[in-house]
Amino acid sequence: MRHIVIAGTIGVGKTTAARALATALDMSLREELPDRNPFIARYYANSRSWALRSQLWFLLDAIERHRRGGVQDHSYYEAAHVFAHVQHTRGELTTEDFELLQSAAAMADRLLPVPDAVVLLTAPLAKLAERIAARRRPYERDLPESLLSELDERRRRYFGRWVRSPIVEIDTGTWDPRRADDLDILVRRLMSTIPAGV
Repeated sequence: MRHIVIAGTIGVGKTTAARALATALDMSLREELPDRNPFIARYYANSRSWALRSQLWFLLDAIERHRRGGVQDHSYYEAAHVFAHVQHTRGELTTEDFELLQSAAAMADRLLPVPDAVVLLTAPLAKLAERIAARRRPYERDLPESLLSELDERRRRYFGRWVRSPIVEIDTGTWDPRRADDLDILVRRLMSTIPAGV
């Protein structure tokens, strides 16, 4: 295996899962570090003014990490087709802004290989809210549940049509990759899903 994408909404456990899986499979970790985004705090304070710059940063960062392979925490697919889509429908991105992000993602599609597998993490909204509160990022403090719901619905629709590579879906409401048995479940499912020789 050369490249596994970990997908899922805010607070679902992407980073924890990516770290554990990278260690278990002896693969490089390509972790998303949202606090490095210089626009993110300003985006949460004034989304209409900063959405394009913040989302473009996430998109370009995810494209670069995708290029390097390994176990990737968050993908450019979600940056362009989930987050940007919801931002557009909520009026945070203009149509021109949204189309610019889509064009950048389409260029990445032409230049980059598809991942060998996508691990799609899900969790109940109440669990997501609990985890977001526990990690105490100031800019996430007032995230409305409606936003989490919209992101979750858009992600399900996007990956529901995904045919580029295998998908392994895991409900992190009860599953925890820090438990060896739970992590083994994911590893075994990946091994049985990804074609031999990848």
